[in-house]
Amino acid sequence: SYTADQFAEFGGGLVNMNTWEMAGGRELKVSAGASWDSETTGKRFLTYNGGGLDWLGIEDGTRALPDAIENSRDLIRVGYSQYNPDGYTREEISDFGQMFSNTWEPGEVNALPNRNFSLSLGDKTAWFGRKLDYVFGGSYRYGSEFIQMERNVFRGGVGGEVAPQHEYDIDSYKRTMALGGFASFRYQIHPLHRIGINTLYNHDTSDETRYYYGWNDDRGKWVQDYRLRFVSQKTWTTQLSGNHALPSLLNSTLEWHSTYSRGTRDEPDTREYQFEVDGRRDSGPDPDNDFVLADETQSGSRIFNDLIDHTISAGIDWSIPVIEEDELEGRGLKLKLGGALINRTRDAESRMFQYSQQSGFQLLPSELKGADPEKLFHPDSLADTDYMLIYEATRPTDNYDASLEVYAGYLMFDGRLTSRFRYSIGARVENAYQRTTSFELFPADPDNPAEVEGSFDNTDFTPHLTMIYQLRQQGQLRFSASRTVNRPDFREMSEFEFTNLIGGHAEIGNPNLERALITHYDLRYEQAYGIGNILSFSTFYKSFEKPIEVVIEPTAQNRITYDNAEGADNYGFEIEWRQNLGDLAFLWRGFRLFNPFAISTNYSYLWSEVRLGEEAKGIQTSSERPLQGQSPYLFNFNLNYRNDRLGTIADLYLHVFGERIAEVGAKPLPDIYEQPHPELDFSLKQPFGQHWSLKLGVGNILNPNIEFTQGGHETKIYQKGRSYSIGLSWTN
Repeated sequence: SYTADQFAEFGGGLVNMNTWEMAGGRELKVSAGASWDSETTGKRFLTYNGGGLDWLGIEDGTRALPDAIENSRDLIRVGYSQYNPDGYTREEISDFGQMFSNTWEPGEVNALPNRNFSLSLGDKTAWFGRKLDYVFGGSYRYGSEFIQMERNVFRGGVGGEVAPQHEYDIDSYKRTMALGGFASFRYQIHPLHRIGINTLYNHDTSDETRYYYGWNDDRGKWVQDYRLRFVSQKTWTTQLSGNHALPSLLNSTLEWHSTYSRGTRDEPDTREYQFEVDGRRDSGPDPDNDFVLADETQSGSRIFNDLIDHTISAGIDWSIPVIEEDELEGRGLKLKLGGALINRTRDAESRMFQYSQQSGFQLLPSELKGADPEKLFHPDSLADTDYMLIYEATRPTDNYDASLEVYAGYLMFDGRLTSRFRYSIGARVENAYQRTTSFELFPADPDNPAEVEGSFDNTDFTPHLTMIYQLRQQGQLRFSASRTVNRPDFREMSEFEFTNLIGGHAEIGNPNLERALITHYDLRYEQAYGIGNILSFSTFYKSFEKPIEVVIEPTAQNRITYDNAEGADNYGFEIEWRQNLGDLAFLWRGFRLFNPFAISTNYSYLWSEVRLGEEAKGIQTSSERPLQGQSPYLFNFNLNYRNDRLGTIADLYLHVFGERIAEVGAKPLPDIYEQPHPELDFSLKQPFGQHWSLKLGVGNILNPNIEFTQGGHETKIYQKGRSYSIGLSWTN
């Protein structure tokens, strides 16, 4: 539940990650593992020649935008411009086109098993006579994944039905690489004062080769499309914090932190080309014609995206025991107050280039018609300016910068009215100013550039109240109420447009988005009995003002965006049960045989309804519907086996959710629903010897179809495949 000492952007759950204090002496841990995927490992896998450090997920410059283009002061196009009064000649443009690498075609390999390695070291020592704890480590993971998907795009039909538009079979071959590292130091500068430094680095990379084949109804042709896409995301975070006991100042404690984070997303040289041929939807391609390069926006394209985020945050919390706590006498009161700030900025740059057919594709030399792309886009072919030239297709809204400033202060009380009754009450005032500006990289009029700006400036009062009544026999009743906010992401407010699939849905932000407000109420009864056994019942209600949803735009082009609904209500109940099966022997003596087993399960029923404004009612297909992304039920089950004598630990996990809206439809298209699919996983950990431990696992055991439907028709269907893993670790 939300409390006022947390940031107000709190949707209903929060994870606090804290480093630990070393309990003993030095601890060194080394682990290695491998896994196999039923759909991928050992099978045909498409990839391409990238950089020499691709196996680490590091781009070594192979895909970099050529310096001459990176440093250009104008769009790379033929003709006169304000920045280039002499204009680019066809020969200069031809030279630009020949500067790019000429890697377009993937090759076949056999997918190797996935693998991972990690190492960590922690110890306690002394520095200048004071205690110093430290722990640091690193990890590396490499994986391959093949997914085969049926993808259908529909248009509105007669009488509310949908009609087929595009039909594709998609093969995605994705390599993933992850590098991680962390370091944490805690130094006891005085028995009452401690400072700490935490540093976390994470580098995730996805290198995908995608191929799809099928019917495109807009062009009345059969198409085949290849895309090579390398995306590298890095996050580096460093935090300095302190904890101080101040007995001479009202016996209070003071905690503070300051954090700097830098995040980047680099997508260098995403290449895509598409070939097409005449034919009929029902009978296939015309056998008398060859596939030729499609004259399509993203065919023969190269895209360079670069994003950098900087975040500075700080906070201070002061706790004062107004009345010292005494459970027996039923008293106690603690005052807590503090403040915090966040300053976050983003610069996102995108440039798109396309090889443009100069005189119509039919005038290309016969040896280039239907040729492989590495011959078609070879420097020798591009040297002839009559056939094909590079053309910069960067759009006026493809680049944006953004900022977020948050300043907050809070006051709260934690207290005990009686030995059984505790409470927490407080409020936070938080001002947030967020701005996103989409702009033209090379404006025709620098003094009056075309810009699209979205912004909001809100000061929100976010109170909370929590009351806990301790019942007899280890039971308790808990009530909480609070108000929080939900702000749109920068990307959701920018007018940058991205098309993942030619003919499929493009995605664009909405600069008019506003922040949402959420009011929470929940009541929970919890009964603990035995050791680790819990039975609880809870009910909740949430009221949303202007919730943010993914919607389909009512345009001729297939496009999704983000929008605020007028409001929404969400309520339901949850049942949770954790039980050691051996403790049920009082019901039946046979349960003693199951003493090593325990179950943990919960079931949630959720009901939600969106309130639409009058304008949205005229656009969206469903005037009464659940919240986008909200399932009507959730079910989780865990069966745990623990043998204390052998040290064996085994777990079986099951997760199931109900049908939920993935994209909100706009007339005449209905909503797109994600269908339920169970997730079943198994893991086993077995120590042996004094230092060694073995881990085994099977993931996605049931391997169900993952389906998305629209008007009862499948828009997407695929399987992830089963995974089998083994890991070995050594600890001193």
